Amino acid sequence: MKKFFLVVILAFALCVTSCGIKTTESLTICTEPEYTPIINTLISCYNKVYPEVEFKILTLPSEAEEREAAIKRIQTQTMAGEGPDIFLLPAQYESDDIESREPLFSNINKVMSSGVLLDLTPYLEEDKSFQRENYQKAILQSGVYEGKQYVLPLCYQIPVLFLKENVASAIHLEEKVSSWSFEELQKFMSGQSDPGIHYIGCAWNRMTTQDYLASCIDYPNKDLQLSEKDIFEILSSEQRFLEKYPIYEKALKENIGYLAENAVLLEDPRDGVYPQETEDYETGVFLLQKNKEGKVLGRVAVYTAVSRTCAFPEEAFQFVKLFLDPGFQSGDFLTIKTKDNKPLSGIYDQVFHKNIPICKDAWTEWMQHQSSYSIPEDAFASFKKAVDYVDHGILCSEVDHYTYNLLKPLYEGDGINLEETAEVLYEFYDKTAKE
Repeated sequence: MKKFFLVVILAFALCVTSCGIKTTESLTICTEPEYTPIINTLISCYNKVYPEVEFKILTLPSEAEEREAAIKRIQTQTMAGEGPDIFLLPAQYESDDIESREPLFSNINKVMSSGVLLDLTPYLEEDKSFQRENYQKAILQSGVYEGKQYVLPLCYQIPVLFLKENVASAIHLEEKVSSWSFEELQKFMSGQSDPGIHYIGCAWNRMTTQDYLASCIDYPNKDLQLSEKDIFEILSSEQRFLEKYPIYEKALKENIGYLAENAVLLEDPRDGVYPQETEDYETGVFLLQKNKEGKVLGRVAVYTAVSRTCAFPEEAFQFVKLFLDPGFQSGDFLTIKTKDNKPLSGIYDQVFHKNIPICKDAWTEWMQHQSSYSIPEDAFASFKKAVDYVDHGILCSEVDHYTYNLLKPLYEGDGINLEETAEVLYEFYDKTAKE
């Protein structure tokens, strides 16, 4: 009798398979509460093209204790191949409208090396609508580990100074875009008497220095690109630089909220991160700072990824690809169309709108949104050159936060023991690299 029932069950299973009946295509998206409106809108767009796919949004809790339990559960499930299918997460917290919270992945660089994410390279290569040259190269490359694209960066930030015409002329800057070394910044600062410029210049250098230190880990080779002596010399140089501008110590404490992550206007950073007047924009100069290796660094702000064990990887890829769509990134119209050939609205808004889209084709339209359409389309050449100047992209992690907190007393005027700090940083970086 048991054998009879077994034969019946097997026969039924074969019949179901042969009849083409399949399980429901369902995808779970793990994200922050701030991103759920964006995801819901994109799901609506996606289902007009792929109506057979169902979605579940797994929102990370905001309350600390509940969040900690949820993160542990999701991390365990992900490592076991039973976690969410898609991740849409900020690369750094406590920026823009994202609160300071415990991240799901404290170091996404380590996650890429762990084998839990899907390699999207073959999907991107087979997709004729995706062309790498249409995206900021260094930022897109930051999501690559050992030649495989595990993470798709969606937008980024770069510390930029915009000098209006009168300031640029005073220091004989004529090029629309220029990059400065640490020494060139010091020379510029020493020739200025305005405390506001000192504050902005010091803050600008601080971001570059900390990003450089935090990016010294070579994850694929489990090694460091800086020695303890190198770190000590960098900190010593920074301390000597700050000693010349004591006003910065006070200004940092009083005006930290005015510092813009994407860009700052020299005359008044409170006015916003981008120039609002066409005349100023066209006649001004963008300045970017090079690190000790002569590279301009850019921070990934938001990223997406797919789990390696996702049951429907093609469907998941088609969804995350929407975040890279030029129409989505510009806030205009998605380039994909429904079966009735109607365009779908773009919705690059909320937190995303404060960050630079990774898609180059979106820059003009996006910048016009930022300026409330007060800048004509033909006035964007220097802006595009500036935001494409990035040589190296950074996926922020607990390394960045650790570096920031350890060096905070230096910038607040309390001072630090340089030798001890260099030693602690080196040991932390070394441990992170080898774990």
